[in-house]
Amino acid sequence: MEKIDLTYLETLADGSNELIVELMQIFIQQVPEFIEEMNTYYDNKDWEALSAIAHKSKSSIDIVGLKDLQVKLKTLELDAKEGKNVDTYRGIIDEFILTCTNAIDDAQNVINDLQ
Repeated sequence: MEKIDLTYLETLADGSNELIVELMQIFIQQVPEFIEEMNTYYDNKDWEALSAIAHKSKSSIDIVGLKDLQVKLKTLELDAKEGKNVDTYRGIIDEFILTCTNAIDDAQNVINDLQ
């Protein structure tokens, strides 16, 4: 299971623990919305909207350093935009859910350590 990597975020925050905490809180808030939207768009076979939410979620995933997941989201974004490789979408969404659910716990631990 991929773990969060704060290297990029620490560089971005330039020593500001407040900024790290704020961005971790945003990540924690956004993930459930992304999961709900991905599931809805998948269930409705709305591939264009699924592509858009995959694209939108990549920046949050990038902030917490989930590089493997970011690559898979890019694949989902491009494939769903063209409606191809539909049989791979569910697996990527499920991996997003599992990885991000665990990452929320990690993010909360980071927040707790910095406050």
